[in-house]
Amino acid sequence: MKIVSIIICFLWVVPSVAQLPDADAAARGMLHKGIALIDRDQNYEQAEAVLDSALALSPTKETTIQIQFAKATMYSFTGAYDLAIQYLEDNIPLINNSDKKQRTRFHTNNYKALGDAYMAKGEGTKAMDSYKMALNYAQNHTKQSQAFILHQIGVLLMGQSSYQEAEKYLNMATDEYLSPDLQIGKYINLGEIYLDSDREIEQTADYFLRAKEVALNQDNLRALCYIYNGLGEVKVKEGRNQEAIVLFDKSYQLADSLDLTPNTLTPLLNMAKSYLKIGELAKAFEQLGKAEKVVLIVPSKTKRLEFYDTYAQVHEETGNYEQAIVFMRKANQLKDILFNKEKAKQIEELKIAYETEKKQQQIALLNLQKKKKELESSQQKKAFDNLLLKKELETSKQTNTILSLEKKRQESESKILLLKRAQDLAAAKIERTELLKNAYIIGFLVLLIPIIILLYFYYQKLKAQKALTRQQERNAQQQLNEVLKEQQLQVIRASVDGQSKERKRIALELHDFVGGNLAGIKLQMQQLEIETALTSEIIGNLDMTYNQVRNISHDLLSDKISKSTFIEVLSQYISEFESATTLSIYFRYFNEARLEAMDSGIQTTLFKIIQELLTNTQKHADAKRVDIQLAAHEDSINLLFEDDGTGFDQRSKMNGIGLKSIKHRLSQLQADLRIESLPGHGTIVNIDIPLIYS
Repeated sequence: MKIVSIIICFLWVVPSVAQLPDADAAARGMLHKGIALIDRDQNYEQAEAVLDSALALSPTKETTIQIQFAKATMYSFTGAYDLAIQYLEDNIPLINNSDKKQRTRFHTNNYKALGDAYMAKGEGTKAMDSYKMALNYAQNHTKQSQAFILHQIGVLLMGQSSYQEAEKYLNMATDEYLSPDLQIGKYINLGEIYLDSDREIEQTADYFLRAKEVALNQDNLRALCYIYNGLGEVKVKEGRNQEAIVLFDKSYQLADSLDLTPNTLTPLLNMAKSYLKIGELAKAFEQLGKAEKVVLIVPSKTKRLEFYDTYAQVHEETGNYEQAIVFMRKANQLKDILFNKEKAKQIEELKIAYETEKKQQQIALLNLQKKKKELESSQQKKAFDNLLLKKELETSKQTNTILSLEKKRQESESKILLLKRAQDLAAAKIERTELLKNAYIIGFLVLLIPIIILLYFYYQKLKAQKALTRQQERNAQQQLNEVLKEQQLQVIRASVDGQSKERKRIALELHDFVGGNLAGIKLQMQQLEIETALTSEIIGNLDMTYNQVRNISHDLLSDKISKSTFIEVLSQYISEFESATTLSIYFRYFNEARLEAMDSGIQTTLFKIIQELLTNTQKHADAKRVDIQLAAHEDSINLLFEDDGTGFDQRSKMNGIGLKSIKHRLSQLQADLRIESLPGHGTIVNIDIPLIYS
């Protein structure tokens, strides 16, 4: 989240119109008007027409430089960086022919604007070269210009992840010579450097707080959007995610209120990641839903990659591995695009460096050829002088002297010819060296590209294998947990069923054997011919004992409800079931006194129905939560059972064994059963039991 502080200002002084020729005075008047249309009114179309008219007047060189600078400034504002660069490059030869004072001032501003345009285009090398040229001239200009350029170099180095160098240049840009806006940008950028390089957290927070103080004094709300987000990232580093969420939300709300939609994306993604860390996945999904609308209009591929990665992580935490894989694939595709783009950029930079070196060698070769021609001219002049000398001596010297001079002339020509041959050999050697260098570069690239491709596919294979292994481990763990839970559930059910069978056996023994014997004894006593007070008392005791045995057998058949209150027994069973499974069960009851006063047969039926419903939910519904509500009314008992599971199609799954058992039990009580369920929307079971049997 680096802040690129580009402040366009017109620093070149425009002389008084009265002191200039008519054409230049008119051109400068139009220049003033064009600057006002750009800087004050943002009317770029009219400004372009005015500045073109000013150039058409053929103004002086100084005015032409300033008009072209104004047009470059306008094109930078509108994003037409190529046109801006063209006008700024055209200014350089004009500035070179200016006087020394103007040359320093013009070059400082021109190269500074050129660096800004190249940085906006993403051409870091050219931007750095332009900034260094601007800094060289700014040393003889103003401290403010030096501070501005040092700040921009720091921002450029941040974009290249050269954090140590970026920090050095930003600190060299002293606050004394920076505008308030640049001070804010400087502190935010230093804070970002400390965040990205895991530096001291207290110093990181201090930079953002200093930026906040200046922004509040200047009422710079746009900068506060970045500052609150940066302070939130500091809180994340400290592990204070709840506090971080508050700051991210302030950043988002402020950007949204200022209608800065692209600026809302970063705090939204940061909020989603913080909610993910504290386990509030629903809120994480909510923030990602907002971010999804923004990411479509933000051109940054790195932000889109961050969005896909975060969405994949949240889906993975919720167990929705299918959607997690979908977003992981989108993220990987985007990573491939960014990787290829970065490689293309590196190759382009290598190509530019190669072309530059080639041009330098061509220049050196031209200089060598120029020296060769100068040498040939010098030698030809000497030869011509020798010829003149020979003609002058012809009249006074004899034939043998003329022949001697001719021989010397021939020797001189032979030397010249040998020198030419040596020069040709040197040129051929240079050309051969150039060809060998090109061959080495091409061979290196031919070897490098397949290696990069192989490494890339190997990396993708390792990553896929790692993801597959992790998924297999999760699946195995999940299957193990399900087996353990099923075993625990079977143990509970077996215990309950065993207890019920044992109670039923004892009850039948009491009812059939003990009760039958007592009834037989009573009949034998009644057949005795002698009837006394003692026999009547014995027969009365036998009746009382028989009734007690009968009551005990019926109580045992009514489960263990008689040992405790109905609500206690039901609550204990639900608690044991919940601890043995992954279900969260919420049990509520109303009018406890009437529920406890119910017939034990209805209590037993309700208990077994709840048992059956919980067992079916655990086995088939894949639910996380169950709500059970039991209410006693004046003339009926209502049981409401609801889960958030997968649900089912009522047209095809209404004849299961568990459901038949429930219907059979309820039919004996003339109860009303209603079931509502849809695939993917859970199940609701509503039972009304009339109290005519209570």
